[in-house]
Amino acid sequence: MKLLHWLEILLVEYWALLMDATKQLQYQKVYARQLAPPRGRVARLVAPKSLSFSCHLARPSGGYCLNSIIANLYRMFIKIKLAIIGLLTCFVCSGADGGGIVPEPFNKMLDSYRNASVFSCEGDISTGAKGSQVQNKKTFKLSFERPDRFNLELVETDPISQQTKTNRVFTLQGRAYSQIAPSLQPKEETSLYEALRTCRGASAGMSESIPFLLIGTNVFSMDAFTQQPDAQLDGMDCLHFSALTARKQPIEVFIDQKDFFILKLKRTFKIDAKQIPANAPNLQKLLNSEFETTTTFRKSKFN
Repeated sequence: MKLLHWLEILLVEYWALLMDATKQLQYQKVYARQLAPPRGRVARLVAPKSLSFSCHLARPSGGYCLNSIIANLYRMFIKIKLAIIGLLTCFVCSGADGGGIVPEPFNKMLDSYRNASVFSCEGDISTGAKGSQVQNKKTFKLSFERPDRFNLELVETDPISQQTKTNRVFTLQGRAYSQIAPSLQPKEETSLYEALRTCRGASAGMSESIPFLLIGTNVFSMDAFTQQPDAQLDGMDCLHFSALTARKQPIEVFIDQKDFFILKLKRTFKIDAKQIPANAPNLQKLLNSEFETTTTFRKSKFN
């Protein structure tokens, strides 16, 4: 609505100034024609000397009119420039795609993680084809203390062999490390941000959710927010929003109404062709499948 409002103002201002300039230009032509001296032999016979003086007066008037038109065109240019600045401001404030404004409860949730000095939680992750009963499950524990203490541990149990594997992202003496199976050796990363990105696949995207918020990295695309009917999770009243991730994937966000914790994230996505190994052509069928990842957060604490 703001975008349309600014556009309407721009068009009205442009049209008004253009009409004003057109009228002045027409007036200049008519005025100059009326004061133009007679030409030819008849002119020398009938034209009084005073008319010559009047014509000299007409020239400055015409010049003044032309200057007025130029001034109006310049003012039009300034107003268009200001209107464009307003449009850009509106564009930035309402999101990168010109969508809706971020709801206030959502902003409170974002601020609670950005400003947290200490945070800890645990939970589980469930991933599978949409509507399928077969799910890949993981559990995790997360602890964070500003400025540079971080530990994310994810445990995955194979449903057939019942063997477990652990993936980690952690900091030690101010340096960030990732430890992703099957490797048993920690790998030093250039930053905690890069370590969390390395763990994205192993964590089914969880490493790019609350951990990103804690280090001040954007998780959600700041547009297309829709507030859904309130819900209850584990006996807790929560706000329910539909949004988009920074990767433009649909996501549902459940937020505790009291403390503004994220209680659950439900993300819908499709497999990218780049994610399928060249030596696994049988996985091409996954390209037409839609998947869901549900991440549930429990025992969240800010101290």
